[in-house]
Parts: sequence; C-alpha cells; structure tokens
Amino acid sequence: MDAIEKQIANLEKNNHWQQIIDLLKPLLKSGNQSVFILRSLGFAYSQLDRYDEARYCYKRWIELEPGRAQPYYHVGFTFYDAGQWNEAVEWFDLALERFPDYLVCLYRKGVALFMKFKARQAKDTLKKAIIVYQQSNNPDFKQRMSKYYYRSIFYLGKCYLHIKSLNNARACFEKILQEDQRAYIDPLYVKYNLALSLMKLKKYEQAEQLAITLTKMNSRAEWLYDFWGRLLIEQNRPAEAIQKLNMGLKIRVQPYILADRAKAYYLNGQRELAKNDLHDALRRDRKAKHKILLELAKIAFEEKHLEDAEAYAQRAIEFKRRLYEADYVEAHIMLSHIYQAKGQTKQAEEELEIAQNIRPQLEWEDDLLIKSRIIL
Repeated sequence: MDAIEKQIANLEKNNHWQQIIDLLKPLLKSGNQSVFILRSLGFAYSQLDRYDEARYCYKRWIELEPGRAQPYYHVGFTFYDAGQWNEAVEWFDLALERFPDYLVCLYRKGVALFMKFKARQAKDTLKKAIIVYQQSNNPDFKQRMSKYYYRSIFYLGKCYLHIKSLNNARACFEKILQEDQRAYIDPLYVKYNLALSLMKLKKYEQAEQLAITLTKMNSRAEWLYDFWGRLLIEQNRPAEAIQKLNMGLKIRVQPYILADRAKAYYLNGQRELAKNDLHDALRRDRKAKHKILLELAKIAFEEKHLEDAEAYAQRAIEFKRRLYEADYVEAHIMLSHIYQAKGQTKQAEEELEIAQNIRPQLEWEDDLLIKSRIIL
C-alpha cells in the first residue's frame, strides 16, 4: 500500500486526476475499501467535476469513519464547488458537529452563507474561523491555515459591507493589505473593496485616489470604471461619471454598467437616455433584473406614471423571489410610495409592514422609511 500511496501523491502533485481514477477504481471494485482509496478517489473525481462519483466515495468513507469530520466536509465541498450553497451548508454543519474548530470548514461555510445572502450569519461563522486561527499556538497549523485566515478576513469585510458596518469593513481590508505579505487575496480585489468601503463612508477623496490606482493596476477591467462612475454619481458629478462609464462600456458592454450610466444620465437631466440604457440592460441581464426593474419603477414614479411604476415594482419582486428565493425590501417600499401617491393608504401600509417583517432593522437602513421622495 505504501507504494500506491507514493504513486498517488506524485500523481496528485502533477494534477493527473484521471490516472488516479484509473489506478484506484479497480482496487475499489475488487473490495479494497480503505479510507485512503475512498478519500483519494473521491478527491480525484471532484477535481474533474464528477461530483456524484466523488460523493459516492466520500459517503462510503463516512460509513467507515462516521465520527470523523473530514468526510462530511468533503461531501460539502463538492456542493460548494458546484455553487449549491444550501446543500454545502448542511454538510459543513455535519462536519462542524464533529469538530467545531474545523477552520477550513468554518471558512467555506461562511462563504456559502454569504453567497446565500445571509451576511449576518456568515459574519459570525467567519469570525469563529478567525478566532480559531488566532488562538492557536501551533506554528505549523498557522502556516498551513494562513491562506484561509486571510480569506476569512476578506469575506468578513464583505459581510460588514453588506450589513453597512462600514468602519469594520474598512478595518478588515486595511488589515489584509498591511499583513498579507504572500498576497493570498489578490490586492486588486482587496483595494477595490476598501475603495467601496471608503465610498460608502463618504471618504470620497481617498476612494477616488484608490480608483486611480486600481485602473492603473488593471486598465482593462471594465468593472473598475463602473466603480469610478458610481463614485462620481455619489458626488453628484454625473457628466464625469458618464465619461468613466463610457470607458468601461468600450472595454465590454455589461448590463450593470448600462444601469449605472442610466443613473448618471438621469442625474444629468437626460431622462430618455436613462430609460434607453435601463431597457438595454434589462434585455442583456440575467441575474439582476430586479434591480433594473426597480430603477424603471422609480423613473415611472417620478414621471407620475403610477400604473407603470407599480407593474415594474411587482415584476422586480417576482423576479427576485423566483431566482433567489428571497423577497425584495426596496421594491415593497417603492410600492408603498406608489400606493400612497394613488391614495391607497391601506395597501401602502401593508407594503411597509411586509418590508419591516423582512428586515426588522429597516428604520435605520438608508433612511428608507423617512424619505418622502425616492431619488434614483
């Protein structure tokens, strides 16, 4: 068996996954069901995205070692790698029941929760991963896990951004830039998220300096020009924003850039161009139609086309529910404004109640409930 283990280790080092399968599958069929074979074969299958076969191996491993966390984690990772976040979290939880301080598992569970739009739960899981690392006195463990430590801090920062704990978000990204000497996280993405934190903190001058730096780091990344455009919109500089957004669109036409240029056009008094961009974005987009529909609802509301505004807001809610299995707070608030303008007070109150039930902390998020006029 030692000779096979050495052979497998060499094949893994060179990413020869099919050769591993060809070597180990006959052994498994002949009745050799050791943990080593099941683990190595499952891993080889997972590297080739053959997830069903990988799960079969890992579940056989669980039968041999039901009290061990690792095989449950590996099943979870096959779902994680496939973007099946619900299933991934379920299996990661089974692993963590057996080993609560499983750092890699905590990190991946945190990311999966973040991808499920559960930023608050993700935050707590990622903080636990960070604490496990910081409390360890084992230098070998810290060396092996440093990658996941900094990745946990990165996603913790993204969670803080989503829940609008902006100073904490900024601190996470600054910590990575100061300490992550091996650049486990690409500095481009760390600096981008730091710039985003600064923009939301209204530290516009610092954010703009980072925008300049970012576009020098990668002048062909259209999303960086989109960020710069959004930053200028925040500062009520629509003409300059349009210039930056046009630079992004010259690199690659993306629906989110069209939607952001629509905001700049609207702010610049070019309402028809704004609507044209939003409809173009709506045709191109697959994942964020709800946001585009909400912007169209806002414009229709401003133009006092209340029936159109209502239809757009309803479509936005339906799309987000269908694609993300989540309700859309901002669209319910938009409907409340629409119904209030139509004199339908009861419906307006019902929509606000729905919004507050979805997000109880709504009263202090973006002052959404105290705005008498919704600004695009």
